[in-house]
Amino acid sequence: MRKTISLIALFSFVLLCVTSVVLYIMPHGRVAYWANWKLLGLSKTTWDELHLTLGVLFAIAGLWHTVLNWPAIVSYLKRSREGVRSAAGGLAAVITLVVVAGTFMHWPPMSWLLDLNTLVKNKATATYGNPPYGHAELSSLAMLIRNTGLDAQAVSARLVAKKIVVLSMEQPVQEIAQNNGLTPQQLFILMQPELQTGEFPPLPKLPPSGLGRKTLDAICGTYGLDCAALVEVLKGQGFEASAEMTVKEVAASQGMNPIAVYELIYAFSQ
Repeated sequence: MRKTISLIALFSFVLLCVTSVVLYIMPHGRVAYWANWKLLGLSKTTWDELHLTLGVLFAIAGLWHTVLNWPAIVSYLKRSREGVRSAAGGLAAVITLVVVAGTFMHWPPMSWLLDLNTLVKNKATATYGNPPYGHAELSSLAMLIRNTGLDAQAVSARLVAKKIVVLSMEQPVQEIAQNNGLTPQQLFILMQPELQTGEFPPLPKLPPSGLGRKTLDAICGTYGLDCAALVEVLKGQGFEASAEMTVKEVAASQGMNPIAVYELIYAFSQ
């Protein structure tokens, strides 16, 4: 039994390391679901589920292993009590506390790991694209059209021309995409009018995903807005603003929510 439990703990630990690496590099959830992201043929949901179940298995195996070896553990602690208290135990406690505190306070090298994670996920976002709003893939086609300001008749005509089968306007976007061998992102691209050179898409009514992390310059560049004029409008409303600042930073200058800033940006775009 001891060998079996030890091997279960070892195997689950190794697989937990694998799933941890995958969770570290996978795109943000909204991006992964929108682009139907997969690694080794497995979706984000499957990787999340694997990480959870393997974590529980490892915890159970670890507890069982402790119970089976409790007499030996107690004997070891008695023999090395002085060493544990004075050196090994103290060092272990200090290292653990430094990692925990460093994570909260964003100290290196913990901050380097967190910043790298942000960089990797942002790169994935740039590669796969953001949904127009959180979990847009779960919306009905009619709701997606309303929320993005598209024309329903024009969208229907485009989808028919592209031979996309839609059973109902109330059908979920994700379901329509799957039935037609597409990702929700690809379906949404087909729904939109083809832009001519120099044209920009209209700013959506609902705040796009990842709004707080977007800079004013990035938003203006995407939707063809005059960034200098927008900055002046926000300053006129009492915000601290510059092209390089994120929407979250602009909102924080007045202790407000990024959505409030977006409403001003949307009004400016009309």
